[in-house]
Amino acid sequence: VLPFGAEVDQNGMPIVPAGDDGIPEDLIQHRRPHHHHKRSASSMRKMHMRTQSAQIFMEDTKGTPQPKACRDVLFALLFILHLVGMGYLGSTYSYEALDRDEIETMDDDESSTSVKLAYKNIIFVASLCGAVAVALSALTFVLMTIFARRVVQIGLILTIGLSFLWGTIGIGPSPKTFV
Repeated sequence: VLPFGAEVDQNGMPIVPAGDDGIPEDLIQHRRPHHHHKRSASSMRKMHMRTQSAQIFMEDTKGTPQPKACRDVLFALLFILHLVGMGYLGSTYSYEALDRDEIETMDDDESSTSVKLAYKNIIFVASLCGAVAVALSALTFVLMTIFARRVVQIGLILTIGLSFLWGTIGIGPSPKTFV
């Protein structure tokens, strides 16, 4: 933020009044009685350059408008190919899975175990998991936009707190067998 009435050059940089050596007067520290040394000219130049660099990053800068074009054609094609492949697999095999009312039994000849699959239940559970994932992602996104300035602090506090809670829960049921 520039002080009221400050002049700027053609690049938008503030024009600062300078002394004989090009260093602004407000950066030169005058010798005080309790100081035993004076800053050297090179030290003052470095301080001036740091101040100028900081001002560049502190000012509001506007970028140049970017053309609306796809710059990652290869990855766009791979993504579209992925979508086409998923659509093909879904259209080929989904009717078979959805139309089955019977339960498929898978037997293993070497052991006496068998697994029974009910495809409608598997699809229901997968859909339920997907819906919960979408809801949690949306909730997380909303919370992150509401608490944007505090996200890192909240994350650190939650990580430490949940680690402590998990450790306490792990030790609680069997404190003698804790590894």
